Amino acid sequence: MRSMRSALRLFTAAVVATVLVPAAPASAGIWQLTEGFESPPPARLRWTNSDPAVCGTPTWGGWASNPRTGSGLAHIYALDPGEWCWIARTIQLTPVPAHAGARCGLGVWATVTGRNVSLNVEVIDPATWTYIAFAQLTPNGTRDYRQVTVGWTAQRADVVVRFSIVNPAGSGSTAASDIDDLVVQCSY
Repeated sequence: MRSMRSALRLFTAAVVATVLVPAAPASAGIWQLTEGFESPPPARLRWTNSDPAVCGTPTWGGWASNPRTGSGLAHIYALDPGEWCWIARTIQLTPVPAHAGARCGLGVWATVTGRNVSLNVEVIDPATWTYIAFAQLTPNGTRDYRQVTVGWTAQRADVVVRFSIVNPAGSGSTAASDIDDLVVQCSY
């Protein structure tokens, strides 16, 4: 009888401990970079572009004509058929050195206008200059913002984010894109 009571007490203690003691939280985190193109960023975060005279540069506030949110946006264009123009920025994915294999994603809102043109959303490995992730947005007949997303498994801490407006030969139009509300996020 005594051993039965001991076993019952032990069983009861195990059940109470299982029910009342919370599990340890999972080892997880989220890192995020947000770029709303609202005000000029510090010099270390500046966007570069292919040719400011031909392609335009990000605008912050002031005369920005149609931002999705806030008062600024990035506007790029390729005036002549056969041109492509871009803006790019190197981004440091700070959790990657400690968490190799982190899942990362990029989301951006953009418009694209012109005939037979496209906006390429690119994540590039700066060591090999190859795509890590790629998406394309083509005109839909409106100036409405649409969301573009790409995802990848991070293998390196630095990536180049580039937006390219492509105006193919024979398009007969100007290619233009407004870009706003960029988010890059990694979970680990």
